[in-house]
Amino acid sequence: MSCGEVKFMASGDVKHEGISETSEDGEGRDSGYISDGYDAYKDIDQYKDPLSTGRKRAAQMYPIAPGQVCEWAGLKRAGGGVVPIVGCIGRPASDRHHGPDKNTMNNAPGNVHRICDHCHNTWHGINDPHYGDRPDHTLPFIPKGSLGIDWFDHDAETKATQAEILEAETKRLAEL
Repeated sequence: MSCGEVKFMASGDVKHEGISETSEDGEGRDSGYISDGYDAYKDIDQYKDPLSTGRKRAAQMYPIAPGQVCEWAGLKRAGGGVVPIVGCIGRPASDRHHGPDKNTMNNAPGNVHRICDHCHNTWHGINDPHYGDRPDHTLPFIPKGSLGIDWFDHDAETKATQAEILEAETKRLAEL
């Protein structure tokens, strides 16, 4: 469960209130930039279209191969957020999802998932109401700025039962 003031650390991890990253020389550092393996040409606060920049970078970092299956398939608590979802039956991956931190500049491992549009639309339909307005791109985009709302990280380990998957699929199809 995650709560409190959240900022990005230079490593790409999320820094919670009162916790800072320390460099090799022992000095504290907090560049505010999400380190994701790609060199930045400018500081994070200098991008004119950060939403698009982050998405383009995610496409480079997390390509979707032909025939790739949704990364959330069969998971019990996929995507994190306020209400994680039960993953699909194994549809083809078609979308890149940022979350539970919806800031597209956060392309750190574990925050970008290659998923099917079925899981993607389900997650956003359930979780978007808990997020509020998009903050400045230098800040995490987490549920209501985490003001008293409990939210969860994505759980890539816990599998759903076949009955849970079929129940979730039936419910989603009925809502179409």
